[in-house]
Amino acid sequence: MMSATVWPHRFSLLALLLLLAGTAQAQSTLAEIDDIDPREVRAVGFVLEQAGDVTLTATAPVTSQRSLPLGDAWLLNANTREVMWTLDTAEDYIARDGIREANATLSLPAGAYEVYYTSFPVQYEYEGRWDGWYESDRIGNVVRDVVDEIFGNNNRGNWREWNDWEDAYYGRRGSQLGITVQGNGQALSRVSDLAEGFLSKAAFSLNDQGDDRYVQQGFRVTAPLELDLYAIGEMQRDDQYDFAWIIDADTGERVWAMDYFNTEPAGGASKNRVANTILKLEPGNYAAFYVTDDSHSSQRWNAAPPYDPLFWGLTALFTDTDQRDAIELYDYEHAATADAILAFRRVRDDEYRSEGFTLNRPMELRVYALGEGSGGDMYDYGWIADARTGERVWTMEYYDTERAGGASKNRAFDDVVRLEAGSYIAHYVTDDSHAFGDWNSSPPYDQDAWGLTILPIGEFNPRDVAAYNPSEDTNLLAQLAPIRDHSRKRESFTLDASTDVRIVALGEGDDDEMYDYGWIEDEDGRVVWEMTYRMTDHAGGARKNRMLDTVITLRPGTYTAYYRTDGSHAFGDWNSSPPHNPAGWGITLIKAE
Repeated sequence: MMSATVWPHRFSLLALLLLLAGTAQAQSTLAEIDDIDPREVRAVGFVLEQAGDVTLTATAPVTSQRSLPLGDAWLLNANTREVMWTLDTAEDYIARDGIREANATLSLPAGAYEVYYTSFPVQYEYEGRWDGWYESDRIGNVVRDVVDEIFGNNNRGNWREWNDWEDAYYGRRGSQLGITVQGNGQALSRVSDLAEGFLSKAAFSLNDQGDDRYVQQGFRVTAPLELDLYAIGEMQRDDQYDFAWIIDADTGERVWAMDYFNTEPAGGASKNRVANTILKLEPGNYAAFYVTDDSHSSQRWNAAPPYDPLFWGLTALFTDTDQRDAIELYDYEHAATADAILAFRRVRDDEYRSEGFTLNRPMELRVYALGEGSGGDMYDYGWIADARTGERVWTMEYYDTERAGGASKNRAFDDVVRLEAGSYIAHYVTDDSHAFGDWNSSPPYDQDAWGLTILPIGEFNPRDVAAYNPSEDTNLLAQLAPIRDHSRKRESFTLDASTDVRIVALGEGDDDEMYDYGWIEDEDGRVVWEMTYRMTDHAGGARKNRMLDTVITLRPGTYTAYYRTDGSHAFGDWNSSPPHNPAGWGITLIKAE
């Protein structure tokens, strides 16, 4: 009797054990990354056809103090881009012999997953101070002193000694470092294909961007629409390097822009930032942009990469995929010259361009300018002046510009400027270095646009704008500007009645003496007016830059305006800081109103 009751029990237990053993044996290695080299990014993937548990084991070198890892490993959901686990933030780990090891079991839904390992040192900051790296138990005193010298003194630029240690450590211990994932599923060696599920919900994607990129995408919204923007880039509190923005393509107005304060840490280096926001759009034409500088991108990382390196860029997702028909993509060219009122593009060193235009009605114009500036000053820049008075109505000021990609001195202005009906002259000037075709530092993202472009906004009737012809301006009597070195220029004019004449002049002088200056003679050769030092004010830049703006009365008759310069410091060849209005170097005579 006993045997009749015991054997069935034993048989059930044995069957259960065999079943569990079969299940354990069915588990396989889904992902494995090992033999790690320094400053490497490795990725593999796997697919779970049904929900299940996976086990992870990951190792990285550590510091001895607080066991901070000098590398990282993580698991990413390929369909949602959600980080499921990281070695860096794992709470359950052991650290010994200079290595941090973490083991974890995760219950995952069915789907595709990406596994990453990076052998970049992770940089830590706290309370605005630099948290230096310290030696692990395996590093000798010499290396410790090197690390303290490099990072304890806030010298972040000298990586040579640290790299020497990195190479030695990973070369000697690389086989002990890596990540393994086990479970029931299918292992894959490529991860790029796994993102297809995520991208199936995208209206467009400008992702996986490398260095020195400037990409743009036009899209037309035909019904009220919400987009979920997912953007990863490089930025710090006071500057942006790789980033995205979206504009109203008809007005040029930015409707969304990625900056430090609307982003969050993206994993890896602190400069990696991620934006994840909902953008509501009304029907209209829009354009999306993504730009990168010359370093730290999916092409080549110079610090620890973000958790989602494949999506370095901008991706716009539908919040409701039933709204796919509410958006149409089209090719977009930012500041297309075919539509421009005027365009100074590809401006080179030591170049000055000017062109007039007349507005037959008040208009809002889009002004797009790229130039060089730093520390609050502009060196290559543009401005718009009233053609009759010479008064500036818009100037490309440093603090109105933003980074234009590449070197930080590349600056861009892209905004709307309202001008009244009248005639205007647009100017653009460059100094002797860093312009189109001869950059002395990293170029901007839109190199061809180095200069000034002015475009109409919205519905545009070509009859609203006409070319400006100075000879048709009855108020302009004479204009001798801009004037270069070793010059003597003159221009005659006739007055039929006594006339108040406005004189605007810029020149060079100091100590009561003028070197570049103008004067007026009557038809008998008598000087009726002359520019003297005492009547001038500082014109900006070097103190010797002098200017005046005065009104005199001239009787009926014929007059000649003269202007002369000496052999140095004039338009196009300044030997000191130029004036605020370099193109005005000379003399202009206008009938005063």
